[in-house]
Amino acid sequence: MVSIGLHWTLLQSVAWAGMFVRYSQEGCSLSTAIAKTLDGQHPCQLCKITESGRRSTASPEAPTPVQKLDLFAQDRPVAWSPERCVSSLWPVTYSTSLGLAARPPVPPPRAA
Repeated sequence: MVSIGLHWTLLQSVAWAGMFVRYSQEGCSLSTAIAKTLDGQHPCQLCKITESGRRSTASPEAPTPVQKLDLFAQDRPVAWSPERCVSSLWPVTYSTSLGLAARPPVPPPRAA
């Protein structure tokens, strides 16, 4: 609550409630009491404290702009081909006569 400045809003609401009660007890009509409370021309001591507190906690500098992240290292399009993907995973030899792929070679046995 404090980190986003809601305590100043709560304090200002308490000040307005107190001002409204005071103006209505002084014999003002309801609409006049509301108008005097919210017009900003008749601030009470608590309103002045709240305003000075808001000014002191406000950040004077402009927020830093968000930088765009580069998610891809290459700017050129990459052509996808199934042969390139398969050949990078398994060393497959293609038979030109039948159009079928041979089985991948078996790795040599490990020494026990």
